[in-house]
Amino acid sequence: MTEYELYHSETESTYTFIEKGNPVSLESDALKIWETKAKSWEIACLRKHSFLGWEPYKPMIVDTEDLFAFLPEDKFDLENLQLLMNLGYPKIEPVLEELFAWIQDYNWPVAKKLAPFLSDLGGVCQPYIQKIFHSGDSMWIYWTLTTVILSMKDDERKIYEKDLIQLKATLSDQDRIDGLEEAIDEILQKD
Repeated sequence: MTEYELYHSETESTYTFIEKGNPVSLESDALKIWETKAKSWEIACLRKHSFLGWEPYKPMIVDTEDLFAFLPEDKFDLENLQLLMNLGYPKIEPVLEELFAWIQDYNWPVAKKLAPFLSDLGGVCQPYIQKIFHSGDSMWIYWTLTTVILSMKDDERKIYEKDLIQLKATLSDQDRIDGLEEAIDEILQKD
């Protein structure tokens, strides 16, 4: 963890945000008003924007590879997830498939934060959801149905009707035990 400090100068009406110990020259009246420890500069900036009540921080992305650095490191990594969510769609499209891996278990904190975001994306998620439907992982399919598709706006959810009918026709006994049939029926009846 690296320590970061935020200074404010009244006379210049400026903020200076630096890594602790950085020998940058500050205004003579600059006072430290806040500090944080974070695993990256981007997470420190996310927290700084929140502290100051500014619009959500969006990291600078130069190329697609930069997006992969912000994928959650574990099921508790809400801050990296928030950085990606702040970028929004279509900027994060190259990592959507990887993001869907984080809803395999809705008990994970990242899943609870991510599912509504994916649901809001609607039909653009269809290729990734179709892969999940063919994964053979009934719990991942269940969470995708109940936390992503079910919460979509009506017009977006209807895009999945054919996929849901096909999925229902191929359910195994275990899939039915795991609640997939009921979840599919609930979605189809909502339309």
